[in-house]
Amino acid sequence: GLAAAQEVPGTPEDTLAALWQSYRDRYITAKGEVIDPSREGRVSSEAQSYALVRAVWMRDHATFARVLAWTDAHLRRPDGLYSWWWDPARNVALDRNTATDGDIEIDYALAMASVVFERPAYATAARALVRAIRAGATLPVGDGWFPSAGNWAGPERIVNLSYFYPYATPWFAWLDPGAGWEQLNARGYALIARSLD
Repeated sequence: GLAAAQEVPGTPEDTLAALWQSYRDRYITAKGEVIDPSREGRVSSEAQSYALVRAVWMRDHATFARVLAWTDAHLRRPDGLYSWWWDPARNVALDRNTATDGDIEIDYALAMASVVFERPAYATAARALVRAIRAGATLPVGDGWFPSAGNWAGPERIVNLSYFYPYATPWFAWLDPGAGWEQLNARGYALIARSLD
């Protein structure tokens, strides 16, 4: 992607567009899978989520819709969260558990897409997902809660602070008002400070 961008004269926007096209051509299939060539072409919820976010940033609705449709058809679980690991060669989930960073980024992309593409249905989907995250992938912390590492992480109280996305929480507070998202950033920064101690 970088080599392709270096060959494009013009504005930073031209370079960004070239990088996006290179990324799409290399990693996103016609069906909407975001493959990882270093892992035998397997797919993760995180990779799907990153492509969704980038598609919104690039105002590429066609790619967004294609990636979202594949993600919903293959990774979406009955509880509204997403399985994190898929093998396209065998057309099977390798792990039905969730990775909360993928769920959060998918939700963030849906929320932004509802505004950028002027599609209220994306806000409806984002609202359902943010509530599913709160119901199925959080832990009690102090007088509130915090996202866990996944649906499996409750019994051992596992969080992954790299899954803390302070830029997404205002969107989630908009989607799910009064549910505690407003306090999440302060709680997350406090956990980071405690972990550094």
